[in-house]
Amino acid sequence: MKCNYNFDEILAKANQNDPEAQYAVANAYLEGKIIEKNIQLGMEWDEKAAQNGHAIAQFQLGHMKAREATLVFSDLIPPYANCFGVDMNTIGHAPVFIPLQNNVIEFKKAEDLIKIVEAYEKARVKPAYQDARNQLMVGIDWLENAAAQGLTEAQYELAEIYKIGGPFPYDVKRSVLFMEMASDKGHRVATVTLSEMCGRGIKGVLEVDKAKSLKLLKKASRLGELSAQNLLAIKLIRGEDVEYKDPEGAVQLLEKAAAAGFIKAIHNLAICLYIGEGVEQDQERAITLLQANDERDELVAKTLNQMLSGTEEISIKDLSK
Repeated sequence: MKCNYNFDEILAKANQNDPEAQYAVANAYLEGKIIEKNIQLGMEWDEKAAQNGHAIAQFQLGHMKAREATLVFSDLIPPYANCFGVDMNTIGHAPVFIPLQNNVIEFKKAEDLIKIVEAYEKARVKPAYQDARNQLMVGIDWLENAAAQGLTEAQYELAEIYKIGGPFPYDVKRSVLFMEMASDKGHRVATVTLSEMCGRGIKGVLEVDKAKSLKLLKKASRLGELSAQNLLAIKLIRGEDVEYKDPEGAVQLLEKAAAAGFIKAIHNLAICLYIGEGVEQDQERAITLLQANDERDELVAKTLNQMLSGTEEISIKDLSK
């Protein structure tokens, strides 16, 4: 039996409808540190706190329900039927197309589309799918409530949910709206994601705006987002969408991200060291960097082999985003 020090006092306040105490009781059951772990009771208390307007409880409850639904969908829907950017719950009412993750829309062959639609039709009639879908929508409602109270994590999670597609409700306008909200509050990942959105544009929703994209990328980099530091470094080296090239500044960014363990930055820093781009050439350090990380990433291992063999030219074209 775990120590229930102070738990009875917190529980008494929770029973008096104190939302902060209800949230504390929920976490006590969910974490199992001061009382026996009980996920079901934890979620019940989380829901009580959420109903009383506790924003973090609303987010936590919404997140858990969305996560549970995701696990069910992954069991019911085969990987080949993952449809990014289309709500497959509206089959028959909307065109079926699959925007791939590299942002290029690929119109599938007729037989592929038939297979994808059949996979969803087969999944959607199963009670487990309907239950998961209902749980997902309840979770989204709670996330919407938390986001309306200004909770940044809820805003970002909704932004991601609304751009997934497949069994999730697809609403790219709301995705951009929530991504902007989260970015305005300093959410690092939301900021770099919004930068990518502005850089490529979204038809009918968001105009291509390279200047805004760069501004957001710089902001995310200052906030410490490692992927943003890596992307900005590449742009500064190649002169892409920037006012001027700055290889030295780029290497400084790569050094920061690499020191934090970001594998792409380690790879790119090694390339800069190897060819002397923005830094004094140091092939020995470049090889040492990659040797220390070659088991973490296939591209790192490949580039290391190229450096060691000396048979292939290495250039800034090999930098990895």
